[in-house]
Amino acid sequence: MRIVYVNGGLGNQIFQYVFFRWLEVETGESCVMDDGLFFGGNVPHNGYELERIFGVRKKRLSRMIPEPIWQEMIKRKESGVGIAQQLLDAGNEIKVICEQNISNISFNGEMLHVEGTPEAVRSAVRDDAYYHGYWLGYGFWKAFENVIRTELVFPDIPDGKNQKIARMMTDEQHSTAVHIRRGDMVKLGWATSMAWHREAAAAAKREWNPEHYYLFSDDLPWCMEHLDELGLAGVAAKLVPVDGNTGENAYIDMQLMSLCAHRLIPRSSFSLAAGMFCCRKNRLDMIGWGQ
Repeated sequence: MRIVYVNGGLGNQIFQYVFFRWLEVETGESCVMDDGLFFGGNVPHNGYELERIFGVRKKRLSRMIPEPIWQEMIKRKESGVGIAQQLLDAGNEIKVICEQNISNISFNGEMLHVEGTPEAVRSAVRDDAYYHGYWLGYGFWKAFENVIRTELVFPDIPDGKNQKIARMMTDEQHSTAVHIRRGDMVKLGWATSMAWHREAAAAAKREWNPEHYYLFSDDLPWCMEHLDELGLAGVAAKLVPVDGNTGENAYIDMQLMSLCAHRLIPRSSFSLAAGMFCCRKNRLDMIGWGQ
């Protein structure tokens, strides 16, 4: 049995789903998602979203294990014993294939670290393995993009305000999304610097001169207070802040960002996924890599 770890918000889940489907196609066998992180007392973000938003129903570990046993596994997980370790402790001959430089897993069995590329994972595929990683590169997506695009389809935008913005984005030749991620990225020290945003905004104005800059952020008030430092004060007349898409509707921001021709984005799985979904022929993304 091959099990793929799923965690985090929608962006992480999408990249892990793409990896999961690549693994199924690569091996010709159905795999299982470890969705254990979405149970218990510390469920991240909006929980497991792939099924609610895209309607995809794939094998999930929580549905394969009897409920009383699953609940005990969740208790052990919250006490510090991960699902992979529990499966090993239960007598399963399972190995972990872990993406290189990922350390948020504790496992005392055989663990193989690999680069997050199709070629590296292909050489490490095992019959019984637990795959732990984020797999943020576009390599797995490009391997069979046409299939994934038929499986991960956003629902119709439900409200007039967002529909109007979507029409503007698609009508403009150089509509440009600007994503400024604060929150956990700031706490972890991964936030893209204001200097990078200034340089990216200047490059966008110089290279393609957007009709509008569509501003997305988990902290719009902070952004509006720092437009000058972010390089956006000079294009304030063209700036369209996008707000109101929160909670279970937060995915609409990703959907809208994917409609823009270009994106000035941090290395956030959320905005990287938006770029992956983009179908514009003239698309161009500028990606900031932290400080």
